[in-house]
Amino acid sequence: MIKNIYFNYGGFYAVYEIIGVIRELYTEYKSNNSVISKKCVLHGCSAGAGMSFLFLLLIHDYIKLDEIEATVNYIIDNTSQITIESVYMDLLDVLFSKHCPPDITFLSTRLKIGVSSKNNKFEFLTNFKSKSELYHALLLSANLVGISKCPSVYNDKFYLDGALHFDSNKYLPKDCLVIDTLMLFPIYLTIPPTLVRKCLITYGSYNALKLLTYYKKNRKNKSHYIPALVKDTTSALFFFAHEHFCDFDHTIIDHINSICTPLDILNADSCGRRL
Repeated sequence: MIKNIYFNYGGFYAVYEIIGVIRELYTEYKSNNSVISKKCVLHGCSAGAGMSFLFLLLIHDYIKLDEIEATVNYIIDNTSQITIESVYMDLLDVLFSKHCPPDITFLSTRLKIGVSSKNNKFEFLTNFKSKSELYHALLLSANLVGISKCPSVYNDKFYLDGALHFDSNKYLPKDCLVIDTLMLFPIYLTIPPTLVRKCLITYGSYNALKLLTYYKKNRKNKSHYIPALVKDTTSALFFFAHEHFCDFDHTIIDHINSICTPLDILNADSCGRRL
């Protein structure tokens, strides 16, 4: 059985690619004699962390499969935001206010969100005690140097994008199904055009089917290595620059708390619109 799944990083290009992956994994998950465990644990870094969260909402029936692409398209096509972090927050706003229940016990130990810390260290955040804590962790996993303004301290530790120090050989279980992405840097820091979105979804679907077919034939996941993006001196410079020169926006934490408060129910037109 596939007990662990990892979704890789890659901005909104990866989001659309993983939408295709999710379609095939969900179909397999719901099928008779599925090779995916009903208690599978989801791992992810950056965009992949957000999609891991979305997949858990999907398999627990808090969002429908046909809503996913439409929701992402609506946010991207109607946003007034200008940075990738702001657009990502618009998407998380909708997921947390409309699809995530107040009690997140069902995903607290089954979702592992990758973050990078100082001295070339990496860890997965898990066991979330509240929706606000989970939302903040998802932002930190996509905390881009020089772009993101989300306060970087979580439980007294300073974190940046999980992709920086993630190494699949070091930090994933040996039996993990690794969903890699095309990693079209630096294009993935932009929003993909409509036609490209369809191509990415189709590619993701094809990739997932190929990996599932391999598992069913060999009863093991196909080996795939994802190395760390940066290390040593470069990493130290990133952390120093972000910690000392970033113009952190501390109102983001207030925004997270307002979105994750059960009484703060946003309607479909106002979801994700921050003043």
